[in-house]
Amino acid sequence: MTPLADLDPPGAGAVELGGSPVLILLEVGDPAGVAERAIAAGAEVEMPVREMFWGELYGVLRDPYGHRWAVTTAREQLTPDDITGRTPPM
Repeated sequence: MTPLADLDPPGAGAVELGGSPVLILLEVGDPAGVAERAIAAGAEVEMPVREMFWGELYGVLRDPYGHRWAVTTAREQLTPDDITGRTPPM
């Protein structure tokens, strides 16, 4: 993966600092395709891209620098009552 910027100072990335509390959420047209390209560039899968009970295709990746990225796209427009009636995946 191409970093957004070099670490400054070197060694001050999320991995070296013990992780990051941030999850960057990207809404994209093809989450599975984005995940595939990120994995090929060195990202690790935390949660595979899959259909979620709240109506999104969603997955979470960690880049080589320790940053977490969620990639998602809305598949259904659900009301809170619709979501409450669904069982979350185990």
